[in-house]
Amino acid sequence: IRSESIGNIIKKRPEQVYIQTFHGHGPIKKGGFEIEENKKGQEYKNGLLNHCKEWDVYISMCELEEKHIIDSTGFNKKIIRLGIPSTDYNKDIKNNELLKKFNIPKDKKVILYAPTYRSDLLGQENINIRIESLKKLTDYVVLVRLHPLLNSKINKKLFDDSNFINVCEEEDIVNLYLITDILISDYSASIYEFALTGKKIFFLEKK
Repeated sequence: IRSESIGNIIKKRPEQVYIQTFHGHGPIKKGGFEIEENKKGQEYKNGLLNHCKEWDVYISMCELEEKHIIDSTGFNKKIIRLGIPSTDYNKDIKNNELLKKFNIPKDKKVILYAPTYRSDLLGQENINIRIESLKKLTDYVVLVRLHPLLNSKINKKLFDDSNFINVCEEEDIVNLYLITDILISDYSASIYEFALTGKKIFFLEKK
């Protein structure tokens, strides 16, 4: 069972069953046959199409995602629709515990800034997050969490301002939804997970 490729870790044996759960949700991101025909895109496209040939079962969240994965990869084996397991929120975690953990005043509302993975940032150090304008929102604190592959690379100077709080090391982003009033993201899977809370989502598009 894997949420990404196993090709660079182990070789699938003929008698094994490979269940692909995929770590991102929804048909927003392009993949497979949808990838642009340039050198970098072609390498990614070939890798994904070769990868999906190993799948025996695909776990999907909805009918729309199933159509997307079939159209973009040609996958023609078993699909099981199970929704999004990550949205089974941990009810044992109390809001007050999280507010205390991150020293968030109870009279402040919470914005969670959680963009998705950006390959062009992977090789950088001290990544600058251009969200300084949010400091004007004095009634809010801003929790900042990047993609797990980028979390350690964020420029910590952003957190010199007490309105910005570094939550990059929080093990499960879903826990943060419990104390968040507004999510700011792009095409991250978090938009699907957070939508179930009924709270506001703002989409920040990279120019």
